[in-house]
Amino acid sequence: DPLLAQAAICPKIPDNGHLVDLGGDVRANPKLSGTTHNVFGIQTGVVIGFFVKGGKGKGIHYVRRPEDEVARDKLDWLARNEPTELPWVQISPSKRGNWLDHVENEWGELLPVASKKTKAAKVKGQERAIFKLFSLGVSSNRDEWAYDMSWNAIREKSAYFAKVYNTSVTDKSYPSPDEITQGQRLPIKWSSELRRYAERQHLIDYGEFSLREALYRPFVRIPTRFAPLFTHRPYQQDQIFPFSARDDNNYICFTDPSAQKPWMALAGSHLPDLHLVGPAAGTVVLPMLRYPSADEGIDNITDWALNKFTKRYGKRAGVTKDTIFTYAYACLHDPVWRETYAINLRREFPRIPFQEDFASWAKWGRQLMDLHIDYEKVEPWPINRTDTPDEKSRKAGVALPLKLKAHPEEGRIEIDSETTLSGFPPRAWEYRLGNRSGLDWVLDQHKEKKVRDATVEAWLQDNPDYRYRFADHKERVIDLLAYVARVSVETLDTLEAMRAASVVKSSQN
Repeated sequence: DPLLAQAAICPKIPDNGHLVDLGGDVRANPKLSGTTHNVFGIQTGVVIGFFVKGGKGKGIHYVRRPEDEVARDKLDWLARNEPTELPWVQISPSKRGNWLDHVENEWGELLPVASKKTKAAKVKGQERAIFKLFSLGVSSNRDEWAYDMSWNAIREKSAYFAKVYNTSVTDKSYPSPDEITQGQRLPIKWSSELRRYAERQHLIDYGEFSLREALYRPFVRIPTRFAPLFTHRPYQQDQIFPFSARDDNNYICFTDPSAQKPWMALAGSHLPDLHLVGPAAGTVVLPMLRYPSADEGIDNITDWALNKFTKRYGKRAGVTKDTIFTYAYACLHDPVWRETYAINLRREFPRIPFQEDFASWAKWGRQLMDLHIDYEKVEPWPINRTDTPDEKSRKAGVALPLKLKAHPEEGRIEIDSETTLSGFPPRAWEYRLGNRSGLDWVLDQHKEKKVRDATVEAWLQDNPDYRYRFADHKERVIDLLAYVARVSVETLDTLEAMRAASVVKSSQN
């Protein structure tokens, strides 16, 4: 909760602070509804705070309403109770500064996968984490300009964007800060940062390798333009995917602890988006290789990690930097580990244990990586397709009404008014990445959505052939759903084997 987080870092605790937590954080719990459970009908949780200076008792006093209580009942509860009659509980921060959900476990004894100190270390002797470099995924700040389902569309869109920007720089006709902040109609989407580049006369100059495929959402790779200035914030992705090359680079990514989404981990080999795990959530990326220069990649697994694993398992266990990479990926999927350290994962970067059998976990990690990176190379799940002609739409000459609706219990997916797929294993929907299953990610990302960026909509009015239409991608999406169904089931099978072998002591035992 924001108020508690702020109180935790303040040098002085209020003499007498009282917090009434009304919950309703829809982003943290997607099972809630803002209009139903939140007293203000918003997405963010609500806390009422009373801070009294010079009160009798020092500290924070806290009371919380049930997570699933509806807004009407919360308001009724507030109306019926005087503040002095509420069941206050005095709370204090833990040693790590957490006011709620104190946990006592072995988290601190596990191996850190990444840390800011190791990332900043100038010499190898200062490294104390498995990975040296980590970075957030790229932030475009203008997705509808920076991404598209079509290679031709992203090529033309980005070229137009660069032309308008470069002309504005040359003519010094770029918009003022007020024009940007007030959202006045402009030919492209500007940001304050892009304007600062324009003031310094920096031009967008991208090379032949700037067009590449990006992992935009789980199991959804789409074309993008990755180039200085055009990409709003690359973070350190240019050290993972150099601007001047198009080589793939395997990586592990996971949900940033500050995210308001359920924690997830996924592997990829294409440029990752900041919101790969979904809006309101950042993505942390751990690459296999890092590129201090664009010429040659070097191992991102530290010598510290190699020494730790070799000392623990011995030289005959097959410990290499490659197998440590896949071992780490397996550990991040261990269902017992995820359950036991769920609270820790919402606060810090992951830490992983030494499992008993290094070779087995490294093998499971390799199996998962092969599934999650090369998901379009697996054997597709055998699904049944039913096509019933929509004579009404065809006669009217209009696009088929789009559905893209899943019925997990029935193992069925409606594609449009003509096509229905069946034979999906209901179990496939149990494999979740954040707040959605893999199948639901595919369905969500291929819907025909309204263009929100007015500058892109204006460009599309002049270039209607580049507007996204699901019908152009229908067959590819059907194939993709069959692939992801197979990946989901085989991932769950591997997780079951992990659960039986995990050395982590389950919090549910």
